Amino acid sequence: MNGDKKVKSKVLEIMALALEFNGKPTKQELTGNKPTIFVDFAGHVCELDVGICVDGWSFSADKEVKHMMYLDRPSAAKELDRTLTDLKTIIAKYEENR
Repeated sequence: MNGDKKVKSKVLEIMALALEFNGKPTKQELTGNKPTIFVDFAGHVCELDVGICVDGWSFSADKEVKHMMYLDRPSAAKELDRTLTDLKTIIAKYEENR
């Protein structure tokens, strides 16, 4: 990574949200329509992928929001902000409808 503390803190915030929200298995058969968050980091290319199955995870989940970004690019902070906004919006909407 380019050493940017803002980028690192946003990545850690995304990971913390995923861990807090999906701290237990979230297959649809267990949790119904609770969104499932996937976070993958590929260190060899400094890539962060965030996927959100909006209606919960299943093999046939078709409503997914995906974000892919390279953390060493100048656009990383803005892309991370968009990802955080999407995550927070999806989580808030789910919590509101519970």
